[in-house]
Amino acid sequence: MKRAIFALLVSIFFGFVFAYVLNNVSPWKADAIQNAITRYDLKTEAGFDVFLLQALNLGLIWGLLNLRNLAIFLFCLGGFVIFAFASVHMFIEKLFVSKFYEQPDWKVAVRRGSITYLTLVGLILLNFFGGLLWYNALAVIILGLALELLFFNLTRRKPESIIKKQNAEKNSK
Repeated sequence: MKRAIFALLVSIFFGFVFAYVLNNVSPWKADAIQNAITRYDLKTEAGFDVFLLQALNLGLIWGLLNLRNLAIFLFCLGGFVIFAFASVHMFIEKLFVSKFYEQPDWKVAVRRGSITYLTLVGLILLNFFGGLLWYNALAVIILGLALELLFFNLTRRKPESIIKKQNAEKNSK
């Protein structure tokens, strides 16, 4: 339970850092925005919003974004999402799955939080490329689930009866 509380505190820390970055760092390239305003004669905020939506739908938003600041946003958001998910996962595992004396598996919780975060980032980036269609979103979600199944099957322990049978076969040869 200590790890779940620690993960909750780390997620709160990343949440505060993300809120600070969101309020104080601009994701836009100032010169690219200024060029777009003068080139397309954008005089109102509504016109600028329409311009941003069109750039987003056409996949041209990358020319307006500061990629370093976007990476900072994604890192802080990642820390928040991964550790918040891990904390909730460990609380639920402790309450409903584990026995009283067992500790929840923090590696599985962080792994599933990471896969959830990567799925969310995949959907966001598909939106930035102008490719967020239902089948692309479904493909990203299925990819996340497939990764989880792959990791689950790779890290699953063999039952003792199978191990004993394999050892007996080795000894008989």
